[in-house]
Amino acid sequence: MDITYQDGTIKKISRQPGGEKRTGGRVINLDAPPGPKPKPVKTLACAFLFTSFLVYEYFKYNRDKPLPQDIDTSFRFDRIAKHYDEDVDSTESLIGITKQRRRLTEKAWGNVLEVGVGTGRNSEFYDLTKIKSLKMMDKSPKMLELAKSKWEELHPDYQQANFIAESALDFLPPPEKIGNEDGKGYDTIISTMSLCSTPYPSLLIRHLGLHLNSALSLNQSASLASSVAEKAGIASSKPPSDNNSRILLLEHGRSYFRLVNWLLDRYASSQALEHGCWWNRDVGKIVRDSGMQVVSLRRKNLGTTWIYELKYPEMSKKEREEFQRQHESEMEEMRSRMPAERAASEKLWKPEMEQMVVRMRLETWREQKRKEADERTEAAKAPEKKRAPRGTIWESVK
Repeated sequence: MDITYQDGTIKKISRQPGGEKRTGGRVINLDAPPGPKPKPVKTLACAFLFTSFLVYEYFKYNRDKPLPQDIDTSFRFDRIAKHYDEDVDSTESLIGITKQRRRLTEKAWGNVLEVGVGTGRNSEFYDLTKIKSLKMMDKSPKMLELAKSKWEELHPDYQQANFIAESALDFLPPPEKIGNEDGKGYDTIISTMSLCSTPYPSLLIRHLGLHLNSALSLNQSASLASSVAEKAGIASSKPPSDNNSRILLLEHGRSYFRLVNWLLDRYASSQALEHGCWWNRDVGKIVRDSGMQVVSLRRKNLGTTWIYELKYPEMSKKEREEFQRQHESEMEEMRSRMPAERAASEKLWKPEMEQMVVRMRLETWREQKRKEADERTEAAKAPEKKRAPRGTIWESVK
């Protein structure tokens, strides 16, 4: 069988039994009817819906003046705590964040600290058979209250969970002492979607790393080894250690692609105002600046989802002392700057906060009116009570 193309070339094709042809390793049925042609109406409808979504997002998140990322956005979480789970449930399930939360949280063991716990979205994924004690921290009291109620509903028999309404940069409590074990540090520290809301993300990771059990054990074993070496008159070496304590991070940030990063930068200020987080941060640079050692890294969703497993770096005693000295100096500098930065943040956020309060009051009023309308509808659908005929009450009195 010959096929003649428009340019005049002729190609011979071997005919197969059953009305088929074989070309290029593929078998094509010549007797089959042609496939359906693409429908232009459907294509135009999809293009229109996608364009409408982009326009909606543009006007929803567009802001004339970008905001600096070193301002405090934690005030936002008290206001969105009530409907936070409803806002993020569908999105996290759709892009696989819920699955990554489960995979990360199931790795927790020993004495566990979760910072930026929010409304307790990781509570259902903990394997309590591997956990000795658990502390959950969040700067927002209202979010922590929701996390506590969710935990008590999921794990009513677990008694080793404590909830602390503090910033992890201000205060980190030691683990609970269980039996004869004196918990010096944490075996696992978890942070999911919390680095985006702190003004000092690298400092926070380093601060968490210094409270790992392996970090404290390294310091104690190093001092013990050096004292023994001094008595023996030999040079001290790096002490052996079981550095298996981990920091587990699940964060969102910059992508592999320039277009995605441009969109993240374009709407970052509005995202911070609406949800209290900066979604355009370079998480890789934040981790490098923290000084923690990377055990593993995975990235999902065009590179915007960062999944880290970190540990305290192994170093000599001199390097460790310099590392801690640098951290303490940066912490002191942060505490000295904090009052001025907080005042500047409040001044900068004041007009936006006033608009947000007005919107929240309007939403509350609409919700109240909606409830009243539902109650009137239910009352109208309810069967009417039969009235007693006139004179019945007087006859009963007589």
